Amino acid sequence: MYDGTTFHRVVHGFVIQTGMVSTRSAPLTQKQQAYVHTLQPEFNDIAHVAGTVSMARLDDPASASTSFFICTGLAPSLDGKYSAFGSVVSGQDVVSAIDQVAVDGDAPRERIQLRHVRIEK
Repeated sequence: MYDGTTFHRVVHGFVIQTGMVSTRSAPLTQKQQAYVHTLQPEFNDIAHVAGTVSMARLDDPASASTSFFICTGLAPSLDGKYSAFGSVVSGQDVVSAIDQVAVDGDAPRERIQLRHVRIEK
């Protein structure tokens, strides 16, 4: 489902964000759409440090759906308030490169697309 989505938000030294389905290069299939819904928060003790993967959301803690972010630096203000669920195990150099792209506000000036996503337990 994440293949073809873009990094739509870059806040240098803080987070890079992706997963928003409206940024996909192709629309979701009907089967994929069935999996899109809001999630209840699952706060935990995982620290938001460089490489931490966590769910993005609006002000409502139960508003997370498909967007997620990767921390590019220390972000203790997010600890216990956002649902951290993973970490980058390889490719941190790519995360760092995305963190350095030119932006307008927090939107990258050029399209940065996820080509293939693999999730491992």
